Amino acid sequence: MEGMIHAEITDLIRSLKEESASSGDGGVRISQKFYLYVVNALWTIMSGRRLEHDDPKLATFASNLHFLDEGSISLVSISPSLRHVIPELSGWMPMVRTMKFFRDMMTETIKEHVEARSKKEDPEDYIDVYLDKVLHLPEE
Repeated sequence: MEGMIHAEITDLIRSLKEESASSGDGGVRISQKFYLYVVNALWTIMSGRRLEHDDPKLATFASNLHFLDEGSISLVSISPSLRHVIPELSGWMPMVRTMKFFRDMMTETIKEHVEARSKKEDPEDYIDVYLDKVLHLPEE
């Protein structure tokens, strides 16, 4: 895990240096770039799969997380019944699409883990640990 985090930090530093050198004033938009790298590191720890930084799935993942973080207060939060009247404008449909993206991504990743997992192997990530616990629960 340390190696993965170190690799992610090394990539971030390299990317920041490249962007700084290519910009006319040496400036870098660090918040957006930093967010991508942190999200990717957390996803890798959880799933054991690192997304490439030019992967559109990573960009969508990060922007959806940012939406949840920044868009937590919407009309539907104040008046939930508005989701029936103006679902798009109330923020309900964007929230539904965002949650569907995360659900689909997690479902796909968990299915891949279930198919590839051997009971004899040591867990490689948090999903493996979770599956070991869930699949080995005593039946009641």
